[in-house]
Amino acid sequence: MYGTIARFHLKPGVEERLTKLVDSYAQLKIPGHIDTRVYRMDADSSDYYMVVAFEDKGSYVKNASNPDQDTRYRQMVELLQGDPEWHDGDIIFGGS
Repeated sequence: MYGTIARFHLKPGVEERLTKLVDSYAQLKIPGHIDTRVYRMDADSSDYYMVVAFEDKGSYVKNASNPDQDTRYRQMVELLQGDPEWHDGDIIFGGS
């Protein structure tokens, strides 16, 4: 498996919009996509992490290169205070 972890800060009052946006992405059934999780941190409620998992790096890269994904990304960034911080890599363990 392969994926990314993004750290970002939401603009005030847009958490519900983010939830709906991420949920709408899940309905797309993007090839190779396994799961997306969004975490709000206890220490700072404006601090969020999003974890996205794909079957393999090829599926991840193909999605990242898709112009439709760029459109979805730009929709999400409108809700953020600045650009997200991205960390891509192999998922070496994913218990169920």
